[in-house]
Amino acid sequence: KGETRPSRVNYEEPDVPAPATSELEPPKDLKGAGFRLWRDYAKKMTESGQLRSTDMPAFLEHCKLLTEIERWEDEAKLTHLDRASRLQIQRTLNQMRNLSLRQAAELGMTSVARSRVKSVTKPPVEKPKHDRFFGGPRGIVGRR
Repeated sequence: KGETRPSRVNYEEPDVPAPATSELEPPKDLKGAGFRLWRDYAKKMTESGQLRSTDMPAFLEHCKLLTEIERWEDEAKLTHLDRASRLQIQRTLNQMRNLSLRQAAELGMTSVARSRVKSVTKPPVEKPKHDRFFGGPRGIVGRR
């Protein structure tokens, strides 16, 4: 889907290339949930036009954050923690989950964000006829 009204389309938007094949390999230090996300979605998102080469650093940070969330969730399961420590871990997890949701939305990985994503498979939108009606030799701009 995405925005197709001519008044809302940015015709000057740069055409960013897809990431190179070497960029789609998960980093060696990526583990757990972050590794699984990269393995399962990096190629699919690239093929759909959702993940471009300029998005790779943000995607990597999102994957690393998911790994950290998983680590903190394991930490929260420890039985020897007192109430204050559990609450602190829970607050940290809440903040990290909120950040993860914002990052996912920024990368077009949520349903609301996907409705605004412009994929490479879309047909081009016709430029508005604004110039024909309001510009040029007979339009308001060039009027005598």
